[in-house]
Amino acid sequence: MVEALVGLGWTAKVAEETVAGVLSAAGESAVDEADVAGALRAALRVLGAQRG
Repeated sequence: MVEALVGLGWTAKVAEETVAGVLSAAGESAVDEADVAGALRAALRVLGAQRG
């Protein structure tokens, strides 16, 4: 997921922090392959809100 966010223009640091926050909020330390899309959407919502 970090690589996807970096590919979309965010820095690695911001992407890593966002993914960690999304996983933490979900009570997870890792994401199953089936859940990657949902977790990525959640990360994009967070990042979109930060950009304004």
